[in-house]
Amino acid sequence: RTIVHDGEATTIGVGGAILWGAPLIAGTANAQAQGSVCGDRTIKWSALNQDPLGLPKTVVFNDVTVTISEAFYGGTTSYSPAGDPDHDVLTGPYGGVGSAAVSFLQLYQSAKNNGGRTLTFTFTKTGPGTPKPVQNIQFWITDVDYDRVDNTVPIVPGSGNYDDRVTFTPATFTRVNPAGSNVTGTGGAGANAFQNTVNGNVSVNNIGGSTRVTQAAPISTFTLDFWCGDRAYNGHHAIFISDISFNSCT
Repeated sequence: RTIVHDGEATTIGVGGAILWGAPLIAGTANAQAQGSVCGDRTIKWSALNQDPLGLPKTVVFNDVTVTISEAFYGGTTSYSPAGDPDHDVLTGPYGGVGSAAVSFLQLYQSAKNNGGRTLTFTFTKTGPGTPKPVQNIQFWITDVDYDRVDNTVPIVPGSGNYDDRVTFTPATFTRVNPAGSNVTGTGGAGANAFQNTVNGNVSVNNIGGSTRVTQAAPISTFTLDFWCGDRAYNGHHAIFISDISFNSCT
């Protein structure tokens, strides 16, 4: 296999022997080097060579290292039915976004009222390990929907019920919906979370549950909470996160 480093390619032979090229960055979990100076970077799920993806995960660029960790709360657990696991790495298109995103990470979990998971992204300087703010973080979130199969008040949970909610910390991520999307909210806590306004399952390649999120100002860490609201719960639910781009010139 070949790993790009500072614009050069290093080929790994049988048994891990280095056949030619520049030396690899020592101790990296995954190297996605895109130039030795600052610039545009992309976390490419499909390039991490692991499916399903194991977390925590460290992705190393020449100037910035990204650590991705995960924690569940509120009784929510990972869900991995045969052939469709949590953390599945999938090649697009998904969410009706076409070629705007190449690969996606599936988050699949049990739907517990106000339960969910937190993904934490931490950016540090490669080598020193000190915080490294990055800017213009952008990615797609798709398949944000809710499916309430009964109309009782209060809700009586039933099989297949879920209510996708997505919250960011800091709550400064903005969203841009493609035409046909029904995603609403500011990405803040509680009722402000990104969510869908239309009851009913959205198919995985339907634009109705898709939005592109952006964090323009520099930050060195953020969290994404995928959780279940109180409109419907007690089933299982999933969203998809596209490759994540950002700029390290801060």
